[in-house]
Amino acid sequence: MSSRCFALIRRILVGSVAPVMILLVGQVAGGGASILRALVTCWLFTLCIMGFTVLSKPRHSEGAMWAWRGWWLSVVLVLSGALLWPFSDVLDLGAWLLIAGACVALGGAETILTVTAPRLRSLVIRLCIATLAGVLPVALAQIEGRFSEEEFFALIQAVILGIYWIALRAAMNRLDGDDGLARGTFLRVHRPTLGLVLSGLVYSGGILLVRGYQASFYTATVPVYPGVSASEPFICGSTPKRSSVVDGAEVHRQLLNSVAANPSKGTAEYGMLALGTRSADWAVQFREALIADAGQGLYAGPAHSVKYQQYLASQRLYYYLMVQREFPELFLEADQVALRQWFTSINERALTSEWVDVMYGLAFTKWPEGPYENQETGAALLSLMEYGQISSGDLSLRNLSYLSRSPKGWMTRFANTDDAFIYQSDWLTNAYLQSLWLPSAPQDNVAKSFEWMLLQLLPDGTPLSYNHPAVAPLAGQLYLGAVLLEDARYVWLANAALNALSASGGYVGAQPGAETPVAGLGTAPDQGSCLIYADSGLPNQVGPLAPDKVVLRGGWDADDPYVLVNLRFTGWHRYKGTATIPLIYWGRTISREALNSSPYRWLPEGRSLFRDKRIPRENLNGMSVERTGFSAVLHSLTGWGGEWAQDPPYYAEVVAFAPGREVDMVHIEIPDWRGWTQDRWVYLFHDRGPVVVIDNMVGPSHRGSALMWQLPGNATLDGTTIALSDDEHRAELEVVCLTGLGECSVDIQSNGGGSRARWLSEGPWTTASVFLFGEWVGSDVVYSHERRGLVISGKPGELQLDLEIDTLIRGTD
Repeated sequence: MSSRCFALIRRILVGSVAPVMILLVGQVAGGGASILRALVTCWLFTLCIMGFTVLSKPRHSEGAMWAWRGWWLSVVLVLSGALLWPFSDVLDLGAWLLIAGACVALGGAETILTVTAPRLRSLVIRLCIATLAGVLPVALAQIEGRFSEEEFFALIQAVILGIYWIALRAAMNRLDGDDGLARGTFLRVHRPTLGLVLSGLVYSGGILLVRGYQASFYTATVPVYPGVSASEPFICGSTPKRSSVVDGAEVHRQLLNSVAANPSKGTAEYGMLALGTRSADWAVQFREALIADAGQGLYAGPAHSVKYQQYLASQRLYYYLMVQREFPELFLEADQVALRQWFTSINERALTSEWVDVMYGLAFTKWPEGPYENQETGAALLSLMEYGQISSGDLSLRNLSYLSRSPKGWMTRFANTDDAFIYQSDWLTNAYLQSLWLPSAPQDNVAKSFEWMLLQLLPDGTPLSYNHPAVAPLAGQLYLGAVLLEDARYVWLANAALNALSASGGYVGAQPGAETPVAGLGTAPDQGSCLIYADSGLPNQVGPLAPDKVVLRGGWDADDPYVLVNLRFTGWHRYKGTATIPLIYWGRTISREALNSSPYRWLPEGRSLFRDKRIPRENLNGMSVERTGFSAVLHSLTGWGGEWAQDPPYYAEVVAFAPGREVDMVHIEIPDWRGWTQDRWVYLFHDRGPVVVIDNMVGPSHRGSALMWQLPGNATLDGTTIALSDDEHRAELEVVCLTGLGECSVDIQSNGGGSRARWLSEGPWTTASVFLFGEWVGSDVVYSHERRGLVISGKPGELQLDLEIDTLIRGTD
């Protein structure tokens, strides 16, 4: 007996090698943190699954009793895991047991369904079970984490686990080639029932998975804040009014000059210059470029994964309609016929569903349609088709059907639902183009849509970027705001944006609607720090007014301090920015989220950019927590996704927002993230004083968490002081550990051309991150127990920030 037992153990050990090697290959490809740890984890898991499966097998004499032994074992494992899983913040054992029980059950189902099946049917069944074995753990992790992981990365995890399953089952089949199961009457009688039950579970599970995916983009329940309402979505302080003014007509001339100097200008730019200058020369160049575009059939072919071409097509259509109106003799009759045929073919392509529309339709809970939903690009194109009466007959009816079923633009909201500043500028253009066809949009929404941008703008006019790696020059959109609203602030801001662009060697592209000069003078804004609520939901689904951003602003001079705080993780183009700080600025970028990684070139073009859910949480300025539950199990087995959890809550709750005479403050809270509660206080001292960020973390004593700051590449570390040297704008970061974090040790990592400062800890902790600028650099920063506050002593004087540590830990002001 003992010799047979030892022989079985040896065969199990040998058989486990191939499955474990497959997981290790996935670990290496996914960048797993520790191969040795992965080897031990994957090997023990594989041995457990093989051991459980052996225990479920009968002796030859037992025949039909095999099924009962295997099912009871799998039921015990699944029930035990289900009971323990709610406590996964403390213990991951529940997730491991659930997956182990599912593996035992799937192994038994595969044996029963294939034991007497013909070879081809057996192969199909085995492949289906392998697919299910790969998808099931990933689906559980995705549901648990609200589909916060990139879908293509989740697909890779499923493929790795599916291949692992095939190798594991091959190893199990080699352990015992003839177990007598064909003689069990239980198998003959209940095999069809088992297949039916398994099919029902897969179908119902698929429905739950799809519903969970569709519900993952935003929530109908959002934190509220006193004083915020649909009519007043912004709460702002004020800054001293600047006396500088600019001439509206001169700013427009500079805008056109920047467009003309653009070395990459094309058809749309020629159209803007023709309208803005009333020059026949520019009009002729526009005509030639547009006819060349039509000759190539641009934007009339398949879009594949990038439907942005509808945006580019709508710009050409807009300028064709406007230039033709301004220069009625420019286009010959043959030109007009050819161009209208081209735009008609673009219209037909825009209404044609492609494979990428299936993905959008699944996410947006709608039947796949061709018009691009994001930033409402498709609606803008179809609106222009109807405005210019380009389409007719059935094509026009299809346009009108789409537009009438889903009102968009300023008729519905004032802010784009995607969490990236660059998308608001695209959305504004699309909203303007829609308003040409349907000009009855509420003027209040028009004003708020530009105000949303204004409140977040940097004081020196440089483009703002978060989530998306690209930046968009804003001078055109800001001047459009001046044209539509007759608001002098946008003239002044457009001038600041042009000056910043010129200083950096940049240029402006075409901006529909900004071709007309604005008379009068532009004046500086006086808005100070602001709490910003905005529209949530999806392009075709209106959500509630929800927390969006907080801006702490020292003023509108180029070297005034500025802090941007993100409050959300919602929308289609969303990233894990809840309670993070995308940007700290003082005459230059002091800290900015790391968005410089290379595109994932193996992904489809529309999914390859380093943006949205592909940006890991640890690339942001905020708190990260250790993975738990199914997420931890998947990372341990496949190595994909990093060691930190990627599913922060939808929103951070704003506990208090207080713009003051000497200091502006916001207190935000994440109430529950995998067992952790975070409170974050951000203070901006006026007169170019320090920025202080207090972070308080309360969570499991044995779970890891970290504080991350993304810093410029020239950051240097001396103890806990990080110097951010610059000849003109000196700055440094000092982190004071108030509780926890051991000895407050920090490590600096290279990250996307910059540096990542990281403080690691287990259990609760509290820190003060103090950014010192200019003459404040070199100040002493200490927590004084006697004075019960944080004391900053430097050349300009002394500042004290009252902090009661016991109060902080309770999460109140």
